[in-house]
Amino acid sequence: MIGKILNGRYQILEKVGTGGMAIVYLAQDKLLEREVAIKILQAQFIDNKEVIEQFTREAQAVARFSHPNIVNIFDIGQSNETYYIVMEYISGMDLKEKIEQNSKLSIKESFRIIKKVCRALIKAHQNNIIHCDIKPHNILITEDGRVKVTDFGIAQAITDATITQTDKIIGSAHYLSPEQAKGSKVSVRSDIYSLGIVFYELLTGEVPFTGENSVSVALKHIEEEPKPIREIDETIPKKLEKIIIKAIAKDPEARYSSVVEFLKDLDEVKDKIKLAEQEDLASQKTLLISAEERKKKLDKLRKQKQAEKQNSNNEENDNSQEKIKQQKQSLDDEISTSKADEKELDESDKSKNKEVDAIDEDDLVVEKSAKLKEKTKSNDKKFPVKKLLKVTFVFFAIISFIIFSGYYFLISYLTVAEVEVPNFIGESLELTEDTLEEKGLNLEVYHETHNNEIDEGHIISQNIEPGRIVKENRTINVVLSKGPELREVPDLAGESFRDARIEINSLDLVIGEQEKVYSEEYSEDIIIEQEPESGEEIKTDTPINLVISRGPEPEDTQVPDLIGLDETDAIEELRENNLLVGDINIEDSLEYREGQVIEQEEEAGADIKEGSTVALTVSSGIRNPYDSEVNTSTVRSYVPPGRDRTVTVEIEDDNGQRIVYEETHSAQERVEVEVITVGSATIRVYMNGNLSQERNI
Repeated sequence: MIGKILNGRYQILEKVGTGGMAIVYLAQDKLLEREVAIKILQAQFIDNKEVIEQFTREAQAVARFSHPNIVNIFDIGQSNETYYIVMEYISGMDLKEKIEQNSKLSIKESFRIIKKVCRALIKAHQNNIIHCDIKPHNILITEDGRVKVTDFGIAQAITDATITQTDKIIGSAHYLSPEQAKGSKVSVRSDIYSLGIVFYELLTGEVPFTGENSVSVALKHIEEEPKPIREIDETIPKKLEKIIIKAIAKDPEARYSSVVEFLKDLDEVKDKIKLAEQEDLASQKTLLISAEERKKKLDKLRKQKQAEKQNSNNEENDNSQEKIKQQKQSLDDEISTSKADEKELDESDKSKNKEVDAIDEDDLVVEKSAKLKEKTKSNDKKFPVKKLLKVTFVFFAIISFIIFSGYYFLISYLTVAEVEVPNFIGESLELTEDTLEEKGLNLEVYHETHNNEIDEGHIISQNIEPGRIVKENRTINVVLSKGPELREVPDLAGESFRDARIEINSLDLVIGEQEKVYSEEYSEDIIIEQEPESGEEIKTDTPINLVISRGPEPEDTQVPDLIGLDETDAIEELRENNLLVGDINIEDSLEYREGQVIEQEEEAGADIKEGSTVALTVSSGIRNPYDSEVNTSTVRSYVPPGRDRTVTVEIEDDNGQRIVYEETHSAQERVEVEVITVGSATIRVYMNGNLSQERNI
């Protein structure tokens, strides 16, 4: 395939990867001169109409819209028997590789990636497309960090997403939803579940469910609860854990109803995480204001004292040395008190906010000491000690009142009553408004939608779960029901099943039971009957049962004898008899060499319908437990005259003793039997149970 040019335009450069039904190559678009990725359907599927339809569905689903977080589809085509899809080429890694490199991602990086995937899914869901296979392998990270969702290969149109998949599981085992594991109908909630599993893995570095095989993992999605995220990493916020738990709920109805709702909760939790990180800083700013106020009060006190000292110069009193000493001692006590107060303030401020500068205590002491000396030298001046004590007492009383009043006001302001959020789901809007008003909460209807289960004007869901404790005045967002949405049943008789399926699901109806019958009037896959009949009005999501034609009843044909034929010859023999090859199993053999048919599902000569499948078992080679030499020998025997005899050939070799031939032959008939032996062997021929000949090899 390397070097091949498809339709004269796309030159294959190198192989990039291999998937379940396609191989991805890097190619050069010779027309637009750019690198592209080309997904080519593997050769073994080119005759399978269902696989081809599934393969082309990806291009048809995604090519109709464009989004920066979805890998673009450029073209779809066929070159001879090569089916291909041309896509945007992404240089980078997938999210699984990023997880393996980093063990797990930070909360910030996980948020960024999940939000990008949410936006991609919102775009897809708006265009009636469900991805069905959200997993880290399908989320690409470009070299510059952009996020791209890819591989809509098993995507279901929402028009087609409600079909019950009874014959197979779609999706990847570690990330598929319980309804996918059951083979039930899928919805946008299925993508939300898978995205929740991816989010779980990003934060913890591990998937919630593992097992020996895909089936055991799928069963765990249905039956078991995941290990709590905070048991793996207790640093993950509880509110974030609750969002993921809701996203991966077993019951689809318990999950988010849309990716928009999921994304809204993520944004709210992200904002709360940022707010919590800033609480300490906010507290520091409050203390800084308090410190400035107190400093202003101290400066004011110093100015008052200076004015009082000027007034005291005019007063006459005794210049007793003892009184001067008392004044000095009183002033020293005041200085010490102010110093201690300022020191305590500085220490408190420094512990909360390094930006607060300490009050210059040394300058204050020097200033007061100088004035004290001046008063000591002047014997005709007296310091008003009693007045100073009164002023000091009043000042500290005022300061204490301000501090305690401010503290009480702040506590009163910050302390808001808490209430428990009731359960409003199913309640009328009027009753909900009354209840919220009584509890001091607010109501906002942020979305209205039709719902078959909830009556019009009643609540479908609420953004804050019941039982949660919140502050008064909190706003509760709700989704309001517009009641059931009715649809008129279309007339499907005579349409192909494919067209009928699209029409049914475009009306938000679902396909119910499907009965396939032979018909001489209707060709294969044409709708013969339906129930309910056309013209009836029914609710959305109501199933429509169909009777589908299998075409004219095929003729009978005989199954050919395929034992001993090479696999290719056996398949050709089936085709000549209008039969199809079914499953091919590979086993080692005691009699047949590699590639020969050992066993066939239907016996040779049996009558079956044309178009039926026949399963084959093909030899992987002669069993050789001791790696001995394998020999082929021809055993010749002659039936004596007289009566018919049963000829039996028995061999004994590394594989034990066994009969390899037993048939009845006529008298005087010569018998030749080819046998295969492993290692040293003994060959015995019996006539009617009597040993006729024996030889060793």
